[in-house]
Amino acid sequence: MENPYTLFAAYTNNLWTTPDTIPFSIGRSTGEPIFAFNGNRLFMFATNAINHCRIADLRYSEKQGTNWSDPISMNNPPNSEAYQYHPCMVGDTSIYFSSFAGDICRCRYDNGAYQSRVILPLPVNHIGVQTWGDPFVPTDESYMILKSIRVEGYGQNDLYIAYKKTNGSWTNPKNLGNIINTANDETSGDITPDGLYLTYPDG
Repeated sequence: MENPYTLFAAYTNNLWTTPDTIPFSIGRSTGEPIFAFNGNRLFMFATNAINHCRIADLRYSEKQGTNWSDPISMNNPPNSEAYQYHPCMVGDTSIYFSSFAGDICRCRYDNGAYQSRVILPLPVNHIGVQTWGDPFVPTDESYMILKSIRVEGYGQNDLYIAYKKTNGSWTNPKNLGNIINTANDETSGDITPDGLYLTYPDG
């Protein structure tokens, strides 16, 4: 399997241009990009980046006119000696992501720095099943889209939704149903910035 890389395309005159490799992806592995800070930062996991902690860190690229900077590590925490994947920035700059152990984690941003990672408890993390939950959480942290293999599923990884309670805990994840989920692998369910569309790869 080849190293993952990131493509870009422009929407011009009601048409998309042909996807091309984004320059910061040349010479390194990059994947699972997501925009934040009004589209001026692009978060991802990447190798061979500025100030890296390990191999595959959570990193960001800053918009520079029509270009993007080389990926910059987010330091430790949220990074660790192991790999971490699928970052998702929320409104207070805290970040959700998947750890190398397969857990959905959250690092709170406080006083200009990220605090130690917190592994979300059951029922969000399905203890004993390593699925790298690929969390998407909106800026207000009202809900979470995640992937998981559970007994009520349709085959491989399915997409689920959980809602945040007033006490800060999460509801039991609910399967998003057979219009979205199939016997194949559904992963990385992200919501577009306008809140209208769910994007995800179907394996």
